[in-house]
Amino acid sequence: MAVRIDFGEKVACWEIMDCHRQNCPAYGKKDTRCWYIDGTLCQGTSKGTFPEKIESCRQCEVYKKHRGDEIVRLADAFSQMTANLIEYRDELQKASEFQKNLIRSSTDGIVATDEKENIVIFNEGAEYIFGYKSGEVIGKVPMADLYATGEGLEAEKAMCSEQFGGKGKLANYETKAMKKNGVEVPVWVSASIILDDGKPVGAVRFFRDLTERKKLEKSISMEGAGSLGFSV
Repeated sequence: MAVRIDFGEKVACWEIMDCHRQNCPAYGKKDTRCWYIDGTLCQGTSKGTFPEKIESCRQCEVYKKHRGDEIVRLADAFSQMTANLIEYRDELQKASEFQKNLIRSSTDGIVATDEKENIVIFNEGAEYIFGYKSGEVIGKVPMADLYATGEGLEAEKAMCSEQFGGKGKLANYETKAMKKNGVEVPVWVSASIILDDGKPVGAVRFFRDLTERKKLEKSISMEGAGSLGFSV
């Protein structure tokens, strides 16, 4: 989004500088000051985009002709502030979208809860592991119901200990999850309590389905037993 707050006398920079570079984006334009225009071909270092270029533009004779106009200076300052705010907002939006896409596309099940253990995030990976759609779970299914009977309590005890990555954390803790259809699923859980000013405000858990890994381990074990002449 272009930020242009124009007051005061119009600037014909090509006339002031006796410039004949008609391929410059500012040439012939009287509706926008040249320091707001990207990619100008000025002498010196005023190329680039607003507001980054404004510091070098302030050294230019064109800009100096208007330095006594307080309205113009205020407009420039306000434009720069607004541009910075927009850039900051856009960066936040980009970061937010990146995080959402990362959570959405992760093959691991990602489940986040608030301080009362209400589920607030349930990604596609979690839908695959647990057999629920996010709309069936968020704000409706208690976190404990995603574990096999008794396993949730043990996982919470483990997170409060120092044994699996430190207090308030879990690293590759093996347990059993409970699918919507009642089938138990072997999983690894990595988790962390989320703190705000030192106070717990929720937790995020990453679930990895170990079903195929367990099948492979069992197959290798059976092959090993067979090669030793044991019947399985």
